[in-house]
Amino acid sequence: MFEEFPKMKFHRTQPPVVVPDAAAEKALGGDWYDTPNIPPDPPVNLPPKHEPPPDLPEPEPDPVPDELMDLQRLPRRKHP
Repeated sequence: MFEEFPKMKFHRTQPPVVVPDAAAEKALGGDWYDTPNIPPDPPVNLPPKHEPPPDLPEPEPDPVPDELMDLQRLPRRKHP
């Protein structure tokens, strides 16, 4: 015949305990397991997943100042 209590309870950081009844089991609180095969700790404070920025349009080139435009119009000097 199966009897639920007493039974062992397991914790990640605490030593195992024997609980005599359901009230004692409830008094333990959360994070206690019926098996020593405790699942791994969940990841803590992971940085947000990096997503590439959306496609941005190419910036317009800066206009060439008038004083430079005049230099571009000057005739080229020929080298001997």
